[in-house]
Amino acid sequence: MKLSITFIFVFFSALAFGQVDKNSFYNPGDYPDTKYSVKIDTFSLKAFKVELVQVKLKAEPLDSNSAFCRIWLTVKSGNTVIDKLFFPECHAVSGCSGIFAKSQPSRDYIILSKFGDNSGQVIIIDNTGKIKTYPGGGYAVSDDLKLLFSIHDSDSYGVTVFDLSKNKLVFSADKLKNELADFYCVGNKYFVVEIDDDATGENQTNILAVDIAAGKLVKSTVNDQYVEKAQPLKAYNRYMFTPCNCGQKK
Repeated sequence: MKLSITFIFVFFSALAFGQVDKNSFYNPGDYPDTKYSVKIDTFSLKAFKVELVQVKLKAEPLDSNSAFCRIWLTVKSGNTVIDKLFFPECHAVSGCSGIFAKSQPSRDYIILSKFGDNSGQVIIIDNTGKIKTYPGGGYAVSDDLKLLFSIHDSDSYGVTVFDLSKNKLVFSADKLKNELADFYCVGNKYFVVEIDDDATGENQTNILAVDIAAGKLVKSTVNDQYVEKAQPLKAYNRYMFTPCNCGQKK
């Protein structure tokens, strides 16, 4: 059965896009506008130019091929390629797939969110032009722009915490038991709300506090008022996009 599913996946991918070398660059001639929709976004970071190209098959109504898209992310200094990412077939498992960057919280980074493949990522380009990828998707940042928090957009629950002030990963925790909601701040402490209504009493909420020093999440149960009085962190690239940047599946 697994072999059959793999064959079907590859078959649909081949229908949507021809075979391509994994090190290839975007060539407009390969994707005529009669057949493909092409979305190109550019960003500037210090002396670097970041180009994001996303290609999807035109299909109305949506069919199996519409779930696939092809993505190139390239960082250049002049004509020199500093770093790049390539997703040959990014698959919309449910809803949209693609890379999103509605706005940027910091002038020292370009931060993007990749959705699809049941393997979301938060993509961080630093001021050396290098691309770092971590499990995630949409993200939130602290008010002082020092910390980034991203909930894993995948078939398993998890959180990634990145220190923007030091340009390094704090920790990434996966295989959590319950779905997560929003991040909040109380003073200099951060937490994320756990969605698990059956595990708490009336007027109580489970939270996971972020222990930066220990590099872990600490679970506790608090009164609802604790959450209501906390400051929600500003969120970026939340998964509510119309139209989709790339692939789409009902």
